Amino acid sequence: KILPITQYFTDLTNVSEADVLEHGLELVDAMSKFYDFVGKEDGFIYSCGSDMWSTLLPSCFEQGLNVPFKRSQVVNIRHTFALLGLDKNILLTTNSGRMASVFGLDMPNDHHEHDALCDVISLLTVLRHFTQNKSWEDVQKALAHV
Repeated sequence: KILPITQYFTDLTNVSEADVLEHGLELVDAMSKFYDFVGKEDGFIYSCGSDMWSTLLPSCFEQGLNVPFKRSQVVNIRHTFALLGLDKNILLTTNSGRMASVFGLDMPNDHHEHDALCDVISLLTVLRHFTQNKSWEDVQKALAHV
């Protein structure tokens, strides 16, 4: 079943229907590549909230696919940031693309909130900030704790 890409989705993510038609993969192929990328059973997927499960699970169900990841492989990075001292109210109201701006950290000029790559850069910018302002051991403990 193919669902059309709405203008809302394109405005939110910067991904158009033309992008999907040109670069998109069948879900079974995308999941296989993602599984290989993550590192099979020893890798982790960091998500800002429950995005991973709220998008991946219904998509796999719709296509009759098993989700190849264990629940323990998916980490809500908001819990990590909470353990590192970020206010929980800020965490609940800030998405991954805006997380760096909460700390006044610079992002590239072409940053587009909800673009997956830019969201990852925002989260990595925050983690880098923590590693520079806290000990790396504290960051590793927080990442491992969740």
